[in-house]
This record gives sequence, C-alpha cells and structure tokens, in this order.
Amino acid sequence: MFMTPRQVADRWICSTGHVRRLCRRGDLSAMRLGSDWRISETAVEAYEDRNTTVQSQPTAAPKEVPIVNAVAGVALPADYEPVFRHLWGLNEKSASARN
Repeated sequence: MFMTPRQVADRWICSTGHVRRLCRRGDLSAMRLGSDWRISETAVEAYEDRNTTVQSQPTAAPKEVPIVNAVAGVALPADYEPVFRHLWGLNEKSASARN
C-alpha cells in the first residue's frame, strides 16, 4: 500500500512540504507519480525505525542529597558549609571547629 505526502504528514504531524523534502533528498524512499510522490508503508516504517530513538533502560534517578541544614530560611544539603558565613547571618566558626 502506498501513501501520499499528506497521509504521511498527518501520521507524523508535520507539513507536507517536509515530507516532500525528505523524498527529494532521498531520506525517505519514494517514487514520483506525476507531479507528486507516493511512499510505501514499509518505507515510512523504515524511516521511523532509523529516526526514532528508544531508551532501552530507564536512567537512574539522580542521587538526592538529604536536606537537613536550614540557614536563613533556605534548605541546604547536609554537607554544605557556607564560605561567607556573615552573608548568611551566621557567626564565624570557632578555630576548634575548623580543624
């Protein structure tokens, strides 16, 4: 069975001009019939297979850092240490806490 550029465009939700361009460039296998193109269903499926990416395995969710520290009303990761503590309204760390 053969499809018109309009049928392919409806299937792909694109313009007929885009389908005709693919045919002219040879990206989509088709044949000329008068002034228009006819595209086989197998050619459409082959194009879809070549140009569709399928994610075989879901990617792992990013590792979440526990939020346990709140400074100035902003939640911060547990291991976050403000560099400019005075900007956060915090007192300077004692020398013993730094070592």
